[in-house]
Amino acid sequence: MSHPAERLISSQQQLLDLAKRKEQSIISRHVDRINELNKQEVLILKQISQLEKEGISSVSEDLLLKSQQLQDELKQQLALNEQLLKDALQFTTQMISHLTGDHQNPNYSKSNESKSAKSMAFDSKA
Repeated sequence: MSHPAERLISSQQQLLDLAKRKEQSIISRHVDRINELNKQEVLILKQISQLEKEGISSVSEDLLLKSQQLQDELKQQLALNEQLLKDALQFTTQMISHLTGDHQNPNYSKSNESKSAKSMAFDSKA
């Protein structure tokens, strides 16, 4: 794979494989593994950037289609990983809130107590 287009496709495939491994690491909550995968991802992105700077000329239709397919798959995988991370963050935030007592119950707040006390005083005067 000496041709830049073939190396680009190889790098795109590596990036997709990495994104799939990252999905499993997110699900398993392996933070150290996610950090390691992020570092690998940066290296592959640098390779892709370098290959794109070299310029790719006279690429066959098959290679263009393969590259587009890999890009589409990667977009889907990245969207899935993003949603998984958002869900994990929301879960963590809720757990922290629950453990620290920051959650509020609308039925037991001082504002509700004062309103009910005022309405009772008004009713007794009538």
